Amino acid sequence: MSDTEQEMSLVKQNLATLFKMKDLGKLHYCLGINIKQEEETLSLHQNHYSLQILKRFGMEDAKPVSTPVDVNVKLIKDDGVSKPVQPESYQAMVESLLYLTIATRPDISHAVGAVYKYCATPTEAHLSAAKRILR
Repeated sequence: MSDTEQEMSLVKQNLATLFKMKDLGKLHYCLGINIKQEEETLSLHQNHYSLQILKRFGMEDAKPVSTPVDVNVKLIKDDGVSKPVQPESYQAMVESLLYLTIATRPDISHAVGAVYKYCATPTEAHLSAAKRILR
């Protein structure tokens, strides 16, 4: 939040006059995001949140895949073969993935956007695609 330690101390002092606060040192965790600060780098990850999502949807033992999307599968609204699935469960899965894309995983945002379109009437094919992203 500042370029120098002195400037940061001044900001903290000014904030302390306006608000009741406590200095907890360097930021290491905020809103489910782990933050690792080093000399020249700042790393963000959500490993714990990701593991929670996998457990929530019964996929903690799922085999990982190298890409979030199967390029041989084209999602459509109704393929005439896939059965409908519970929208609430599907929506919860997609919303969990959306939070990951916003915070630390922009690399999966295209795949999540593709499955998000089918939240109103999801089918087994859409659920399979969302589970692939989790894997």
